[in-house]
Amino acid sequence: EPIDFYPWQGNGMHPEDITSDATIKGGIGEKSNPHQDMTGTARPSLWQHLKNKPGLTVLGHFFVTVLERRRAAGRLTAPPTFRPPPRSAFNETKREGWLKDLANPAVPLRRMSRTIPHGIHGKRLLEQCAAKQVPPARAIWLIKSVGTNEIRAFKRSRPLSTAGAPGGSSASSASTAGGLTGELKYFREFTIGLEQFVEATIADCGTPGWKQRMDYAVRLSSHMYAAQLLEQDHYFDWLLGSLEASPTDRLPIWLLLIQVYWRDLVATRRRGRRLAEAVLAQLTSARAESGADADAGGDDGGPLQPLIDRLQRLVALLATRHRACLIMPRVWYKYASELERLPGAVRAAVRSIVRRNERLAPPTKATATTRGPRDVGGSAAAPRKEVLALLDAAASARDVPIDKLAERCVAVLGGDGDGDVRELVTVTMQWATTIFRDGEHRIYLAARLVRKWRKMGLDTDEGVLGFMAGMGNKGEGGMGVGIAWREVFRLVGELVRANGFGVGRYLARVIATG
Repeated sequence: EPIDFYPWQGNGMHPEDITSDATIKGGIGEKSNPHQDMTGTARPSLWQHLKNKPGLTVLGHFFVTVLERRRAAGRLTAPPTFRPPPRSAFNETKREGWLKDLANPAVPLRRMSRTIPHGIHGKRLLEQCAAKQVPPARAIWLIKSVGTNEIRAFKRSRPLSTAGAPGGSSASSASTAGGLTGELKYFREFTIGLEQFVEATIADCGTPGWKQRMDYAVRLSSHMYAAQLLEQDHYFDWLLGSLEASPTDRLPIWLLLIQVYWRDLVATRRRGRRLAEAVLAQLTSARAESGADADAGGDDGGPLQPLIDRLQRLVALLATRHRACLIMPRVWYKYASELERLPGAVRAAVRSIVRRNERLAPPTKATATTRGPRDVGGSAAAPRKEVLALLDAAASARDVPIDKLAERCVAVLGGDGDGDVRELVTVTMQWATTIFRDGEHRIYLAARLVRKWRKMGLDTDEGVLGFMAGMGNKGEGGMGVGIAWREVFRLVGELVRANGFGVGRYLARVIATG
């Protein structure tokens, strides 16, 4: 009804309906209490504090006190009254009725929590939930209730076995370890049970009602993972192993499961690289099974062409958003052709991945013959890695024989011509100025080495100039990535001071290039 409006009822019971001299002269109104007047302004009471210098400090303390009291008032001081549902031994008929009530969202969980059936857990529990089509949220509640009871039972039995332990602290630590072991056992048991349940559901492919059961299995597994009821490492290793060993006819199902947990799988290099290898292996196998020409650009995969396209999209997603997962030097030459066939939209990302893998991958017989005798038996990056290892070892040593170190570095990387000398100087300057290593001693060690190589008759100026020219390339794989400019200035200054770099040559190049 409208506020402050009282229609006449005819009985004269409302004060506004009673006429008197005071009512006629003063009207009807509510008299406000001056001590409870909330319509005024706070300016008079606050202005006195704001005019003084310590006023802001006083107000700050006042508001802090208000927040502290608010936080204290919002805390629950009463002890928790929650107790996990007790378990009871049900016969088959009563258990079926209880599970049907659990599957009915109209039956509240408060009523179901009076007691839960005993002796049902693991794979059998998941199968019963799937058979009754229990909503995943209510199935998670049942799984948590069963697991809580099992952990409590394990904690109760554990102190009895350690009652003879000398000292209270030892018994307490043993009880804590026992509870932790029981919790880990619970996670492992339900993880294995879910894995067996999903495998059994996939094995029933083609039977009546299979699509509905498979959809429920996917939803239940994702809910259990989101509720952190699974052992993550064991579950992901099982997923990736199943993807690797999956036949082609069941591969779409495993790809669906993989895409549910895609973000967490590619979050780490170890799992992401295994995922990429599995996807590339399945793509190669699907091409071979379909008889498609790997070098042809058309859709000639026959019935498997949709599967091949889906696998290619996953590889393209890895190449554009998760490039680190495709750094696989051990099996690079086995799957390099698949990456090279990706569409032109991801070609730039593929070039970067190819460059990084070829730098780390061991050479094949074909590449070994083109690299020369120095690279046979090692990777393309092996000489660079050996020089870096020599520099790291010298940096941590107390006495550095600079003559022997310079000769060993030249023997490893700089002995095949001017190009290798430039690479040797570049590697040394990158080692001295990178942000991924620490210590100012690297500047002086690199300057001494460059000066020593110059005295040996090597053209080190080209290497220094090439390094300085490449500093502007800060793209992926560029020379300027991870380099501290301040350290570069110090290194060049030290080279100039020690007469290890020709400034005139540098100025001539600057004048010529503008």
